[in-house]
Amino acid sequence: MSVGLDERAALDFVLAMRRRWADTLYPHLRAEFDAAAPDARPNDPQALAPVVHGLPAYPWFAWMERGSQKMLWRAVSDAVVAAPAAEGGTGPATLELD
Repeated sequence: MSVGLDERAALDFVLAMRRRWADTLYPHLRAEFDAAAPDARPNDPQALAPVVHGLPAYPWFAWMERGSQKMLWRAVSDAVVAAPAAEGGTGPATLELD
């Protein structure tokens, strides 16, 4: 299956977005958390959730996590749907396991 320029650009965008989520936004959120709750015990998620959800960076962090995941699956889905047409097929691709 060959990936077209549009599909490659969509995947590159989403992957770059996910890198910024991981290498920029997450460390910022973690720094906010460490400042807001320096004595928090990391093994108590129910107690930590209100603290994390109240951090200024959390809405951005959550949106980028969910939004980038949705974009990634959409790009993959579009590429899979387009593959049979690009290869001269008329329906969904098939897979036969040996």
